[in-house]
Amino acid sequence: MDAPAGSPQPTSAPDYLFAPAGTFSVTLASGIPLLGIGELTYSPTDRFAMGAVVAGTPDLPGVQGTAAIGLRPRGVVLVEGSWRAVLVVPVFYYPKVEGFGDRDPWVLTRPTLTLEKTFVSGVLLSAGLGLIGAAYAESLFALDREHTTMGGVWNTASLGGAVPISANTSLFGESSLIMRGVVPASDWIGGAPIVALVGIATSL
Repeated sequence: MDAPAGSPQPTSAPDYLFAPAGTFSVTLASGIPLLGIGELTYSPTDRFAMGAVVAGTPDLPGVQGTAAIGLRPRGVVLVEGSWRAVLVVPVFYYPKVEGFGDRDPWVLTRPTLTLEKTFVSGVLLSAGLGLIGAAYAESLFALDREHTTMGGVWNTASLGGAVPISANTSLFGESSLIMRGVVPASDWIGGAPIVALVGIATSL
């Protein structure tokens, strides 16, 4: 539904999740637990996009590294004026890589439904709820029915935002708390129950 005539309208700002229909975008980010994140995204429409992601944190003094590859599909569920709801469903595989944790391979998925508000200035704020499921690949794909799955499912709450810095580029950030119900998860297999990142996204 269109906003009433005469009401302030958001400026035409770059979209950090969706490039213009039929084009690509590139995202570079850093955060916790992944120090370096790169994503190449194609948007067949302005309401659906598919990203290919590579990420990693090398082993550092006092920090066990990790590496990941995966896909990050997302789609717009609802648009109402300057509000929209977006569903993001990333799926990542964490291989065993020397110098990047050298741990057993594991997989992770993190579906999140986010409500976003875009202001007249082009600034975007968001809040989301979701789930995060993770398991070691050996236990997940084991044919032995008696094999115990090492992993679990947790719920998440997130806050984020984006600021346009040019006609094609946005600076964005997001932080999420991994929980068991309403308290931080003490059994999260990734370490501290926090995911946070800051990055830059630009359409090509």
